[in-house]
Amino acid sequence: MFCAAVIIGLAAAAMTGSRLIMPSASVPAVVAELPDEDVVPAVEPWKIDKRALRGKRGVVFGATGSVGRGFVDALLDANVQVVAVMRRPPNPGEMPAGVLAAVGDLDDEAFMTSTLAGKPDLIVSALASRTGLPDDVRRVFELHERLFAAAQIAGVGMITLVTSFCGALAAELPFHQALLNTERVLIDTAATRNRSRPKYLIIRPTSFFENFLRKAMPDMLAGRTVTVIVPPGGQRRHMMMAAADVGRFAVTQLAKGRHNTILQVGGTRAITYRQGAQAIGAVAGATVRFSEWSLEGFDRLIRGMELLDFLKSFFFESHVAHYLKIARYFNVVPMQCADTFTTISLEQWAAQQLSQAGDSNKRLL
Repeated sequence: MFCAAVIIGLAAAAMTGSRLIMPSASVPAVVAELPDEDVVPAVEPWKIDKRALRGKRGVVFGATGSVGRGFVDALLDANVQVVAVMRRPPNPGEMPAGVLAAVGDLDDEAFMTSTLAGKPDLIVSALASRTGLPDDVRRVFELHERLFAAAQIAGVGMITLVTSFCGALAAELPFHQALLNTERVLIDTAATRNRSRPKYLIIRPTSFFENFLRKAMPDMLAGRTVTVIVPPGGQRRHMMMAAADVGRFAVTQLAKGRHNTILQVGGTRAITYRQGAQAIGAVAGATVRFSEWSLEGFDRLIRGMELLDFLKSFFFESHVAHYLKIARYFNVVPMQCADTFTTISLEQWAAQQLSQAGDSNKRLL
């Protein structure tokens, strides 16, 4: 069956303008030679020292998401007693054996306090906005404010925060500023004179395989034809990684005693979205077509969709322009960093998704 899906880049949050902002001078230099293939060693890279964290108690917020689940698995591998914070009871097999589930509403102060009772050695926040829309971004920021305050009162020793800042580029999207504000709140919490102040570790990963062409992925994995709109000429290269690798990278750093620092990490392979779409299409047996649009064309389309979204807003919510702005951003700004970590390649990840699609009718991403 033929089905065409027109996708423009990757969508996660909104952009306020159409200007291109170059990375700030504080961003570490990117490795000179950018590889065209994932470097996935036969043995685990940066193997976790299981003695360092053995017997410690960790609480993972956002445990059901791709990043949070990666933390759950990595902490278990490090012999940490893991509590997964969830909004609903876990389905059978959803969490690994040995994981305790704390089920409740994070907006409930009493639930958050009880979850942190017993002074856990470390907590992880993989909480993030699913849409990047202003109200959702604000809610997640305020949730982190309450979480950090509660953690300090409870005497938590270490807080690990994933900000998904896309390689630590300048704050070009509204949700980027919210992430920077969240980082600042955590750093200020750790800098208080209170004896119970926690240490912190902030992880800024590049974009994830899970976010790549999110809207088109189900069609690609079903073997349908997909059309991807890209800018003409050389696209920006991105060091994408599997979301689960973020947790493993962070836990290796925790085991080494890294704290009170910000770490940027990406995959070992730098590719364009055209190359990524071709790789996934090859694994899934799907035909991927490309339509080149200039950045000026993107901008005209965005302006037109902004007007259309405004007219639609009288009847229902519409955010097409919001996601087109994200697509433009990811097509003009490279996401690269000096630290790399890969245990699974893009093709291996796509094969896993294809296998899951065959085993379940659940939404993949």
